[in-house]
Amino acid sequence: MIKISIPIFFPDITYKFECYEDYLLFRKTDTRTKSLFLFALAILLLFGCEGSNPIDPADIIDVGIFNGSGTWAESVTALTHAVENAGFDVEVFDDVVFFTGNLNKYRMIIWPGGDPREYSVNLGSIGLTRIRNYVEFGHGFFGVGGGAAIADSDSGHWAGAGLFRGDAVWPVDRIRPYPDEVLTDIILSDRGHEISRNSANQYVSLYRWGPEFNIFHSGGISVVYRYVITGNPAIIAFPFGAGRVVLSGCQLEIEENNERDGTGYSIEPGDPDSEWELIEKILFYCLNNI
Repeated sequence: MIKISIPIFFPDITYKFECYEDYLLFRKTDTRTKSLFLFALAILLLFGCEGSNPIDPADIIDVGIFNGSGTWAESVTALTHAVENAGFDVEVFDDVVFFTGNLNKYRMIIWPGGDPREYSVNLGSIGLTRIRNYVEFGHGFFGVGGGAAIADSDSGHWAGAGLFRGDAVWPVDRIRPYPDEVLTDIILSDRGHEISRNSANQYVSLYRWGPEFNIFHSGGISVVYRYVITGNPAIIAFPFGAGRVVLSGCQLEIEENNERDGTGYSIEPGDPDSEWELIEKILFYCLNNI
């Protein structure tokens, strides 16, 4: 069992949190109002135990994939295979690790396809802020389908992590209303971006409740691919703080009618191409100089 003590100081009093692998133990050295405890606990949950628990370089993992409340199991499985195929080491983590573990062990994290509403509700403001802080302080984030929908600004409808100033609008009814899914075409928009260089001009990809992106301020944001049907952004990439972000409204990881993604997922008509080469470039982009 690993124990990390985190002292949090207030005038005339010291509160100490001890963060274990599976629970938090709170101790106080004097009597103080409950509000101070709640405030300190919120700070701990926002930042986890990262600052007090340095990671051994030998324990660093390239990619962490979230597999918790709201995730689509097939997306997690396919992303894991796609990352391994690209030559990176990968680990799947759950809600407990996300909220109480040390995310610094991952050079980047992937939020897979799933239900954006369930993601937003279960993460809450603390979880969404943890994502934002994680990226801002120098890590990568790849949001896929429903996992991309939680990255926008808080629209007042569903809270977002605020990684870009704009709305991730979902579902895109012109492509397919919720909760249906369909194959759709995306077309290259920014030929000069490092993700799109030497990439296919057009892909057929699975659409499953993902967003299109309404960008309020485009500075620094590259629209890599657009939906053919709507003409709106389907894949965007941009720096955020010291980190990098890629958001895809499509499920690039699903190899429709191809068993190498480990899902057994199929849809008719079959997908004529693979987007795994594009995923590999996205991984390199998110991990660059991180």
